[in-house]
Amino acid sequence: MAFYKNVASQKIPVYAFDSDTGLAATGEAANISAEISKDGGASAATNDAAPAELDATDHPGWYLFDMTQTEMNADMIIISPACSSDGIVLHPVALSTIPGSNAGVLSDLVDAPNATAVTAIQNGLATAAALATVDGIVDSILVDSAEIGAAGAGLTALPWNAAWDAEVQSEATDALNAYDPPTRSEATSDKAEILAETGPILSDTNELQTNQGNWLTATGFSVHSAADVWAVATRVLTANTNLNDPTAAAIVAALQAATVETGLTVNELFRVLFAACAGLSDTFSGADAATGAHFRNKADSKNRITVTTDANGNRTSITYDMT
Repeated sequence: MAFYKNVASQKIPVYAFDSDTGLAATGEAANISAEISKDGGASAATNDAAPAELDATDHPGWYLFDMTQTEMNADMIIISPACSSDGIVLHPVALSTIPGSNAGVLSDLVDAPNATAVTAIQNGLATAAALATVDGIVDSILVDSAEIGAAGAGLTALPWNAAWDAEVQSEATDALNAYDPPTRSEATSDKAEILAETGPILSDTNELQTNQGNWLTATGFSVHSAADVWAVATRVLTANTNLNDPTAAAIVAALQAATVETGLTVNELFRVLFAACAGLSDTFSGADAATGAHFRNKADSKNRITVTTDANGNRTSITYDMT
């Protein structure tokens, strides 16, 4: 939509809607007003104090402000409408104008062309001479494109320009001058060093192949039995002359003598446990019959454990004989 600068009788539309329902607001023309700012200048009330409602049925919510020529005399115009009714919202309108002499500029050109308008249009068009020049340039481009051919097929027979010879030769000469190959003397010296290094390696390789038989089939390799290997030196592991291995009896004795608790060895512990768990037992006789018991050794030759208890059966003293 075009708006013309400094042209009267133009209308600016605004849209009003209910913020709660989102529906168009109709019948609000008397409650709507607007402020105008031109080119960012001070705000003022529009000349049209209340816009006209366009059509409540076919165009609900649309209202039109009639603008004066003075109000439209700006490059940028901002219209900020408002409604005094609760919940009715209108958004600001920002627009830019284009030059125009009167409200009928476009209609004059379309409906009733005149010499001035036609001249103005023609002045903006290319002349026949200018078009002919462009046409000639395009024709030349088409000729060159035809020579190139599809996918550059025409570029395969490019002619050689003799003027390029000197440049190519110069580049080749520079490359050869920069290249520094070894001299015959240097190459011979390097060859001698290589042969000197590889000669011993080759000799060792040949010796391995000659002296060690066939590496693939093992033919020619020396074969020894286990007896041959043992016969080479003293079999100290078999003789057991330099190993301080303890005997089974020594290991058992050391284990039996190991201390479990202070003053109690493993051997003594087993004697006490056997008497308590598997030895014969008896209670004290006479007046003390209910206050103690004996636990005998395996041979039933001695009291291994002597227990004294009180009337409630609680142990009050224990004597061990672990010999």
